[in-house]
Amino acid sequence: MQRGEGATAFAVMAGAMFLVSVMGPLFVYGFRPSAHDPLLLAAVALLGLAQSASLYGISTILRLMGAAPAAAPEPAPAAADPRAELLGTAKPGGKTFSSPQELMSSVRTLIELENWKLAHQRASELVEVFPGSDEASKVKKNLDYLRKKAGGS
Repeated sequence: MQRGEGATAFAVMAGAMFLVSVMGPLFVYGFRPSAHDPLLLAAVALLGLAQSASLYGISTILRLMGAAPAAAPEPAPAAADPRAELLGTAKPGGKTFSSPQELMSSVRTLIELENWKLAHQRASELVEVFPGSDEASKVKKNLDYLRKKAGGS
């Protein structure tokens, strides 16, 4: 049983037990038994104790099911660049782009879309990350033009 299924079963059982514990005394007094009043009240009290014990046991089991093993917690992964996630350019290797061709393709696409600020940023990234590539030499020639279009000085 998985934790979600266990939690659902617990909620259903808790609801049913609550209804029984609330409706039980009402049924006892509704039928007005005369000869065995103390016995019926003791039975209802024992039923309430049994329900409480079973709910406590189920909640303990669910808590243990959800508890992590006693191993050391894993360190949190390094925070990635949120812009890369939003743009769909994040790669699992840590680099945003794996090759200068990919980065150059991104720069060209951004220029076509007239997103000058991001195109300038990607062009600068291309020059920094892949300085010896042919794409970087092409971008270096147009970096000032992209900066002017982006509104920077």
